[in-house]
Amino acid sequence: SDLMGIEEMHAFEVVSIALEAAIVAGTYRPGARGWRAKAAEITRRTLEEPTRPIRPADLRRYRRVDLALGSRIQNWAAPVADEGQRERRARIAAVFLDGPAAVQPAPPPDDERQVALASLTWLLDSCRNGVRVTDAGYLDPALVREAVERFDWWPFDDPPRSEADLRPLALLHEIAQRNHWLQRRSRRVTTSKRARELLDDPVTLWWALVGTMGQANAYAGMVSELIALRLLEGPAEYFGLIDSPSELLLAVSPTLLSQGWSSGGIPLTVHDIERDIHASLGEWRLFALLREPPLTREALMASRLEVSLSPIGQRAAEGLLYARATARREFPFG
Repeated sequence: SDLMGIEEMHAFEVVSIALEAAIVAGTYRPGARGWRAKAAEITRRTLEEPTRPIRPADLRRYRRVDLALGSRIQNWAAPVADEGQRERRARIAAVFLDGPAAVQPAPPPDDERQVALASLTWLLDSCRNGVRVTDAGYLDPALVREAVERFDWWPFDDPPRSEADLRPLALLHEIAQRNHWLQRRSRRVTTSKRARELLDDPVTLWWALVGTMGQANAYAGMVSELIALRLLEGPAEYFGLIDSPSELLLAVSPTLLSQGWSSGGIPLTVHDIERDIHASLGEWRLFALLREPPLTREALMASRLEVSLSPIGQRAAEGLLYARATARREFPFG
């Protein structure tokens, strides 16, 4: 990363020394058969070694990888100009740290995870042997009908004509493609090798999903982060009148506006951000990560539509923020 902390730089140097030592010893030959796997093994072994942190003075030993990730978390929490985001990042960063070392949040219970991932695992499993797609790239209508029957995504009597009519399935398809879990060849879409591995390891699939939740691009990722930071504090109103911005918009928009995001060279407005908040919430909603009261006429008239995290949604928000805090970073507020 271009923004390395001292522990990460030290880990990088130690791994480099270990690889060079293996070359000298003749146990690792770059370019030889299986050299990439051997390099990965040496790197993994070196990063798993217990060691003391460089600073502050700490007699405890930690895995080198946890110290490196802890360094990233501290960097993620610190250089943020917006005061609100900086305070929220600092609070969650404290949860992710044991002294100078990173501590990954616990995954949700198996039964809750299975419910949240049900639609995604169904789609990936259904495409193992390939599924036909239309000329426009939509999934086979038979799969659309199966989705309606399984997940109660269609409140009307007449069935949807295509994936384009069924927004939850279209969004699920989009997420799978974005993460390269589905690959299209000609008129068929097939589950990728990586996705098949994830289907056999549901906990890793969970981390892979929540770590990329709502992150179609850098801007969308920031929107999703800010939503997670705010909702971890408690429920928030997410629907407001034209002259009365919602509580969630007021929490998210100042940071985004201060960071200078734009689309096509045109700076984003508060109305753009409000639209993008709702788009991000759609992904959270798809996996049962939100709690929302019934949509009643009284709530609409009062403009008091609140959203909060479900129990598994809280785990997802923590997982998303941990992934962002420990990711490679090439610009300060990323």
